[in-house]
Amino acid sequence: MNNSKERGYIFQDAFSSYIISDYINRILNGEYIDTRVVLDKKSNIEDKFDDLKIIEKDIVKEIQIKYSETKEILDWSDFKNASSDYNLYQFINSYKGSKNNKNILIIRNTSGNISMELEKKLLKKDSKGFFLQSRLYKIKNEEEIINELFDCRIIKSNKERKQPFKNITKDDIKDFIDNFIIEVTNQGLGNDDFGNLILNSFDSGVIGYAKGTNQSIYNTLLNTIRTYRAEDNYVEKQINEISNEIMKALGLEEYLSPVSNKMEIDELLELRRSDDINNIINLLKENNLLHIYGAPGVGKSWLSKQLKDKIEENSLITTYYFYFNRNDEERSKRIKEINFLTTLNYNLQKKHGFNINLFNNDINSIIDQANKDDKIHYLLLDGIDHIEREDTDQKIVIKELLKSLTQIANSTEKMKIILISQPIDGIDVKCKYEIKNFHIEETKIIVEKFCKKYDLDINISIEEIHKKTNGNPLLINYLMREYMNKGNIPANDFDTLDEYYDYIFEGLQFYLYMYFAILQFPVTANELAELSKTNYTEVNNEIGKIKNVLTKNERNEYMIFHESLKRYILKNPKIETNLLKNNLIDWLNSLDIYENEKAFNYLPELIVNTNNFLKFNKEYNIDKLINCIFEKGISIKEIEKFNVCCYKIFSLREEFEKIYYIEHFSNILNTYQYEVDLDIFEDYIRILYLRGEKELLEKILYKRGLIKYANHEQEWEYIRKICIYLLKNNVKLNYENIINIYFENYNKKDLIKIDKLIIPKNEIGIMVNFIKLNSEKKDKILEEIGRNDNRVKETIKKFIEGKLDGYNTKLLKYGVLVPDKKIDIEIIKGKYKKQKYISNIDENILAYFFNNEINKNIEYLNNVWEKEYLEIPKFYKLLVSLIEVFTNTELKNNKSKFEEIFDKLNYSDLNFEGNIINSEEELDFLGNLFVKNENNNYIIIKFMEFYEKMKKEKTNRHEGILPFLGSIYKSIVYNIKKNNIKLEIDTLRYLFFNIDSRESNYSNLRNLMTNYIMLYLVNGDQIEIYKEIKCLMFSYGSYRDIQIWELIDIYDRLKEEKLLDKEKFLKLYTIAYNAIERMDRAKDVWHILNELLEKYAKDFSAEEAMKIFFYTMEISYNGIRDEDILFSEIYENIKLKDYKKNKFLYYYWRYISGNIQYSINNRNSYLKSCIKFATNKQYNYIKKEIIENIKINQDDIIEGEIEKVINNKKKFMEYEKNEEKNEKEKKRDYIYIDNFNDFISKINDTYLSVHDIAYESICKIINSLPEEEEIINKILTIKQYTSINYIYNILLKNSYNFSTSNKNKLVPFLVGLYYRGNGNVTNMENDEIYEKCIAMDRDMAEKVLKKYFKKDEEYQIGNKAGKLYKYLIKKEHISCVYENLITMYNERLPQLIDFTNDYYSNYNLGDKNDILLNYFMLKLKENERRFPSTVDELLFVNLYDVKCNKNFFIKNDKAIFLALTVYAIYLSDLWLMKNSFLNWNRLTEKNIIVCEINQNKTSINMNMENCTNAVKKKIISNPRGLLAMNGYESYKYVSNMFQLFDIYGGIEDRNIIKREYKIGRNGRIKYLMVKQQNNNKLKKLAEIQNIYKIRSMLEEFLF
Repeated sequence: MNNSKERGYIFQDAFSSYIISDYINRILNGEYIDTRVVLDKKSNIEDKFDDLKIIEKDIVKEIQIKYSETKEILDWSDFKNASSDYNLYQFINSYKGSKNNKNILIIRNTSGNISMELEKKLLKKDSKGFFLQSRLYKIKNEEEIINELFDCRIIKSNKERKQPFKNITKDDIKDFIDNFIIEVTNQGLGNDDFGNLILNSFDSGVIGYAKGTNQSIYNTLLNTIRTYRAEDNYVEKQINEISNEIMKALGLEEYLSPVSNKMEIDELLELRRSDDINNIINLLKENNLLHIYGAPGVGKSWLSKQLKDKIEENSLITTYYFYFNRNDEERSKRIKEINFLTTLNYNLQKKHGFNINLFNNDINSIIDQANKDDKIHYLLLDGIDHIEREDTDQKIVIKELLKSLTQIANSTEKMKIILISQPIDGIDVKCKYEIKNFHIEETKIIVEKFCKKYDLDINISIEEIHKKTNGNPLLINYLMREYMNKGNIPANDFDTLDEYYDYIFEGLQFYLYMYFAILQFPVTANELAELSKTNYTEVNNEIGKIKNVLTKNERNEYMIFHESLKRYILKNPKIETNLLKNNLIDWLNSLDIYENEKAFNYLPELIVNTNNFLKFNKEYNIDKLINCIFEKGISIKEIEKFNVCCYKIFSLREEFEKIYYIEHFSNILNTYQYEVDLDIFEDYIRILYLRGEKELLEKILYKRGLIKYANHEQEWEYIRKICIYLLKNNVKLNYENIINIYFENYNKKDLIKIDKLIIPKNEIGIMVNFIKLNSEKKDKILEEIGRNDNRVKETIKKFIEGKLDGYNTKLLKYGVLVPDKKIDIEIIKGKYKKQKYISNIDENILAYFFNNEINKNIEYLNNVWEKEYLEIPKFYKLLVSLIEVFTNTELKNNKSKFEEIFDKLNYSDLNFEGNIINSEEELDFLGNLFVKNENNNYIIIKFMEFYEKMKKEKTNRHEGILPFLGSIYKSIVYNIKKNNIKLEIDTLRYLFFNIDSRESNYSNLRNLMTNYIMLYLVNGDQIEIYKEIKCLMFSYGSYRDIQIWELIDIYDRLKEEKLLDKEKFLKLYTIAYNAIERMDRAKDVWHILNELLEKYAKDFSAEEAMKIFFYTMEISYNGIRDEDILFSEIYENIKLKDYKKNKFLYYYWRYISGNIQYSINNRNSYLKSCIKFATNKQYNYIKKEIIENIKINQDDIIEGEIEKVINNKKKFMEYEKNEEKNEKEKKRDYIYIDNFNDFISKINDTYLSVHDIAYESICKIINSLPEEEEIINKILTIKQYTSINYIYNILLKNSYNFSTSNKNKLVPFLVGLYYRGNGNVTNMENDEIYEKCIAMDRDMAEKVLKKYFKKDEEYQIGNKAGKLYKYLIKKEHISCVYENLITMYNERLPQLIDFTNDYYSNYNLGDKNDILLNYFMLKLKENERRFPSTVDELLFVNLYDVKCNKNFFIKNDKAIFLALTVYAIYLSDLWLMKNSFLNWNRLTEKNIIVCEINQNKTSINMNMENCTNAVKKKIISNPRGLLAMNGYESYKYVSNMFQLFDIYGGIEDRNIIKREYKIGRNGRIKYLMVKQQNNNKLKKLAEIQNIYKIRSMLEEFLF
C-alpha cells in the first residue's frame, strides 16, 4: 500500500496528466499550441514552485502542490509561520528570481476548507480553478497583512538557528502577493475521482478509438508523465511532443494525419458542365442532402471537381473521396470509419474553423458548430459506391453513414451534404440528380480538346462519334484513343461500356487481360509476358490492340484506364481468380524482393490474402531492409506493412527464428523513427542533393513517408522548407505534384502561396527572384501575395521599384522583415525596467533601430540607455552593433571596426538572466549576415574566438548570454547549410561539431551530417563519412532504448542449451556496455549490464567477473549504476581466501552503504554478519554509532530488558523484531467477478483495475474456464495495457495450489496472462508465469503459446524478440540466430569497445582483502568524474590527529586506512592546493556550511549565508554530502543521512542522523603540509588508468 508521501507524488502526476490532457484536447481540436512544461524540476536552488511549470511565450505559470490526507482546515498560521511546510517566505524567495512568473499554490486537504481567520486575510476569486470543486484566493495586499508577514519572517524560537528569510523586504512581499494565487481543494486521488476527471476531459471519440481500457488509458497518461518527470535535467518539454507520445501509446498516432484529398484531373480534356452545376446549386438552395448519381464513365469526377470549385467561390466546402485510382496507396484507408472521421474532422477544423475534436464521432457536435456560424458549410462525399466493393476491416457501414448524414441535414440549414456515386442500392435520399451523357455540342467540345492535346486531325464527323458513344464521355475518350492508335473507329454503336468491352476483346487472348483485374500495380509488356508465361512479342501485339482502354506511365507500364474495365473482366465466367493469383505469386516469388518494389510491396500481402503461406520463399534480411530505406526510398509505411504480412506468414508456419528477426528489426525501425528527427531528415535531403541523388530525392518526396511526423502541420512545414531549399538550388522537381500530395487541405496565414509554390514571409529574396523570373506575371503574383499579406506585398513592390528606404532594403536580402512602424524607445525602456527575465528578442526593438535613424539610435544606446536603465539586457548592444557593421556599406569591409565590437565587450557587460527561446529561428537573419558577408571567413573566426572567450569568463549560473551566443553559432552553421556557403578549411575547424565515441549515437549523427555538408561544399563527396552516416542512422538508440533487454533472455537460452561459453558471454556483455555507455538516458536499461555480470559470476567464474567489473569501472565514462550492489554480488561468489578482519569490514560497509532501515529484524543480515565477525572493540563502536539509534519494539521486550539486549552481543544476534501490522491500513475495496466471461466483459468495457480483483473472484474465473480454443480467442479480445499478468501475483500471494486445477484449462489461461500481460512495454513480461506453465506441462505450454502468436490479429510487433529466442526458437537455429544478432548489434554500435580482447586478463586479484581495497581505490579514482556515493560519505577519513566525536575502531587496519586516506585525497571537496580556498590561514570564523539532502536524493540544499564570497564561489557540492571549515580552530562537517523504511512496500518517513567531525588546528596544518608535498604525485596518479599502479604509487609516498 502506498504511504501518504508516495500518494502525494501520484497526485502530482495525476494533476500534471489532467493539465496536459486539456492541452491535448485543444491540439486535437485544431488549436495551435506553442506551450512547454517542466515537470518536477528546479530552475535554481531557491525554486519552490517546481512541481509543474507551464511556459507560454513570456508567461510562466509555476505550480506547487501541497498534498495532505490528515490536514482538515487551512489556517493563516500555516502561511505566516516561517517553520511551517506551507510558509509563504520560501515561495517569496523563489519568486524573487523570476519576477514575470505567475505563481500558483494548490493545497489539497481533506475538507477543502479554510479557517475563518485565514478567510479574513484572503480575497476569494470568481475565476475558475483547475478543479471544479476548488476555490481560488489571493492574499489581500494590505499594509497590515504585509507588516505582519514581514515581522513573522524571523524564526524567534531559536536565536542561533539559521534565518533563511531575514533578507525578504516588504516590497518583495507586495510583489509576490500580486502574482500569487492559492487554490484549495479536496480533490480525491482514487480512480473514480481523478481517473474519471481526466478521462472525461477527453472527447469520447479518443476514448472509444484508443487501444486499451479506461484504466489502461489513465495508466498510460500517468506513466508518460512519470517518464518525463524522471528526467535528470531541467528540460522544457513541448506539449506537442508529450501529446504525440501519449497518442502513440494509445495506438492513435497513425490517425493524426488526414487521408490525402487531392483529385487529379486531366485539365486539358476536362469539360465544364455548367448547366449541371447550376441545376445542382439551385437544388441545394432548397435541400440539405443531395444524391448525385451517374453511370460509369459519365464524368462524375469532372463534375465533382467543378462543383467543389464553384461552391468554393463563395462558401466553405470539404471534400472526401472514397476512391481515387488503383495506384492510391491509401485506398484501403479511405473506407475505414476512423480514417473518414478524423479526415472529415480535420478538414472541418482547418477549412471551416469548427471547434471540433479530431476523433469526434458525435454528429451533434458538427450540427452545433454549423449552427453557430452565419455561413453555409458544404460537405461533398464522392465515390460512396466503392465502399461496398473493397474488402477491408473496420470499413464504413453505408446504412449508418446515411443515417448520420440525414440527421445532420434534418437538424441544420447551415450544412449542405452532397453524395456522388454510381447507381447503387441502399442510398435512399429524397433529392436526387442524375448526371447524363453529353449532348452533341458537348461531344464536339471534348473531341476538339482531345485533338488539340494530341495534335490530332480526324476525318470523322462529330455526329458519328456521338451516335457510336451515345455521348458517354469515357466511350468518347476510348474511341478517340482507338482512332489515335489505329486510324479508324469501330463500325458498331455502343449504348453501354460493357458493349464496347465485348467488342474490343472479341477474338483476343482474353486470359492475358484477366491479370489486369487482379493487379494492384502497373506492369510492362515484358512483365506481363513473364507473368502469363507468354511470348513477349505476342503480348506486346495483344496490348497494342487494346491500348485505348489502358493507361501507360513514363516507365512504359500499363494499367486499367477506368475501374469499369476491372468489373467487366471479373464478371466473365471463364475467369479463374485463384489460378491468376497463384500465377502472380509464382512470378513475384521469382523476383528479388529487396530489389523489386512490386515484389516488396505486393507479394507478402498477396500471400496473406490468399492464405498461400507455404508459397512464400523469401528470407527476412535486415541489412537489405535497411538498404531499402536508405538507398531506395521505401517508406516506413511500406516497411511496416511488409513486416506485418511476413509476421503472419512466419507465425502460421511456426518459423519463429524469422519472427525473431522481424521483432528485432521492428525495434531498430522504432529507434530510427525516434532518432532521425526532422532536422536530421532535412540534412539528409541536403546530402542527397549535394551527392546528385535526384531520383532518390524524388522518391522520398513523392512517396511521403521516409520518416514519421508528429502531425500533418509538422510534415507540411518541413516539406515546404525542403522544397524552398531545392528550388533555390534549381533542382527540377514536380513541385506542383509535391504540393498536391502534402498541402491540399491547409491554408496557413503566415505563408505566401505564389503560383503553387509555398514560401515563408521572411524569404523575401525568393519572392523577388520569382517575380523577376516571371515578370509577365508580376501583377498577378503581387495580387496573390496581397491576398495573403498586404504588408509583404507592398514591401516587395517598393523593393522592386527601388522606393524602399532605410536599412530595410539592405536587410531584406538577409531575410529580415521588421514592422513598418515608428517605435518610441521610452515604451521599450519602461517595459524592460520591470522585466528581469528575457526569453525572446523584442520585435519592437529591432523595429526601433531599423525604421528610425540607426546611427543616432546606436549612439543613444551607448551614451544614455545603459546608464539610465541598467536592467535592459546589454546583449541588444551587441546585436545592434553587429547589424550596423554588416549593413553599413562603409563599415562592412572594416575589420578593425568588427574587432572593436568584441574587444570592448566582456562577460559581465553582456550577461543577463534568461534564455532566448526559439532563438535559432529568430536569429536566422543574423546567421545570414555572417555567412553572406564578403569577409565571412574572417568574421566567423573572430566570432568563435569571442564565443570561446565568453565561455571562459563565465561567472554566473543564471547566464543568458552564452545560450544567446550559442544560438548565433547554430544560426551560422544552419545558414551555411541552407545557402551552400563554401568556407575555408581553417574556418570550418572552428565550426565543426565534435564527434566523440562517448557521445550518444544520436548526437554524433547530427554532428556528422553537419560536418559532412560543410566539408562537401569545400572538398566534394566524403565517402567514408557518408558510410558512417548510414551506419549511424540505424544505430542503437540514444534514449532509453530497451532492445538490449533481450540479451538476458539470450544468455538464459544459451545456458539452458549448454551453448554458453566465455566468448559468447563477452560478446553479449560488449553489446550491453556499448549500448548503455552511449545513451543520453539509460534509466531503463543500465541494469542489463549488472544482471549479465551477476549471472556470469554465479554460473561460471566470479573471479573472471570481478576482473571484467574492475576493467569496466576503469574505462567507463558514465560509470556503473548501483556498483556497490553489483560488486557485492560478485564478491560474495568469489572463493578466494577470506580473513575474519576483512569480513567485518566488508559487512560493515555493506550495511552502511545500503539504504536500509535502522532496525534489527531478519532482513538486516549485513548488520548481523558484521557483528558476528566484530571484535569487542568493534562491537562497542557499532553499538554506540548504530544500535543505540535503533528503536526496538517495546511489545517484544519488557521494560528494563532493552539495555541488556543491546549490551549483550549474543542476545542482540538472537533478537528478532516482530514487525507491526499497520492498524490504520484502510480496508481495501475489492472488485468481485462471477466467472471468466464476466471477467472478459468487465476488463474490456469498464474501468477495471486488475490489482483490485478479489482472490475469491480469481478462483471463480479459473473454475469457470471454458475449453482451450475459447480461452485463447477471448483473451485475445482483451485490449492492450491492462496488466492482466498481475492476476498471477495475486494467486501467489494467496498460496494458490496450481495442482488442483485442470491444467488443460489453467495452462492456456496462464499463458494468455503472460502473452497479453502488460502492453505498456512488452506483453510477455513476467517469465515466471510461463515458467510455471512449463513446470506443469512443457509441451502444452509451448503449443498454446504458438497458438496465441498464430491467432493474434493485433500484431503488436516489437519487444518480444528476447522471449521468442528464449522459448520458441528451435534448438538447431539458436547458434545461427545468436551469430546474426551479434553482427547486427556490432554494426549498430560504431566505435565499439570490445571486451573479447581480454585487456584485463593480466589482473592479479590477490585475496578478498585486496579486492575490497582495490574497489575502494577505483571508486575514488572515478570520483573526479562523478559524485561520491553514500559509501564515500560514511567512510570519511580519520587522518593523522583528526578527532571524531566517536573514535574510529579501524584506524590500525593498514588496508582500510590506506583506502580511507585515498578517499580523503580524492574527494573533490578535500582537493587542497597550495592556494586553495580551504587553506587554513584564509578562513574566517564565518565559514560553515550545512547541507541537507532532499527526500529523493537528487539534489542538495545548502545554507551558505555565513560563508565568505571566496567559499561561496568555489565550493563544490554533491548530492550525498559536503565538507567545509568552521572557524580558526576546528573543521566541521554536518551531514544528514536519510535512512529508508520499507516495511509495507512504500516510502515511509526518513530518519535523520547528524554527525560532526572536527580537526584541531595542529592536525589541520599537518594535513595541509602533507597534502601540498604530495600534490604533484597526486596529479600524476589521477592520469593513471590501472588500479594496481595507483596502489603501488600510494604506498610509495604515503607510507
